[in-house]
Amino acid sequence: MKYQCPLCGSALTERHYHEVVKVQAQKEKVQKGELEKLRKAAAVAEASAQQARNQDSGIFVVAQAGVITLARICRDSLIAMAKQRLDAAAKEAAAKRLMNYITSPVCRTPLEEAIAQTMQAHKGLLKEIKQHVGDWKTRHQIYQTISYDISHIQTNIERVLQGRQPLLLDKPVVVPLALPAN
Repeated sequence: MKYQCPLCGSALTERHYHEVVKVQAQKEKVQKGELEKLRKAAAVAEASAQQARNQDSGIFVVAQAGVITLARICRDSLIAMAKQRLDAAAKEAAAKRLMNYITSPVCRTPLEEAIAQTMQAHKGLLKEIKQHVGDWKTRHQIYQTISYDISHIQTNIERVLQGRQPLLLDKPVVVPLALPAN
């Protein structure tokens, strides 16, 4: 069989052809990785630009993982202002100071860190759940095999005591563990 170089079209041996294809596949994989990095960087830049546009227009955008935390902070601040019995002008000034602080890097940086940690903890929890389910299924299968083996031994003891030949151990039928769907 005749092989041609996929790059230049020259004749190749089978071994050289497969080496060229392998090298080309590795280069494509690296290029795809670089392209994905560029896409992610562009998405981050676009998100930052959108956030800046939203701040200028008075819209406050928060990652889903930070919404509850930020809402609690704002709620607590509103309660504190209500307890102070401020007049309308003082409430408006306090609200502006609060928004300036919340949108500043002094607040945004630790909030983003808390959001990142929350997301990391969530990923860890999902990984832990998956591991536990796998462990439970394995343990369930072990218990079923033990039960089957002991039952088989008991059956064969009865057969031997009756003067009959023991049966060979068949592959156990393992009933899947009934767990809730993910």
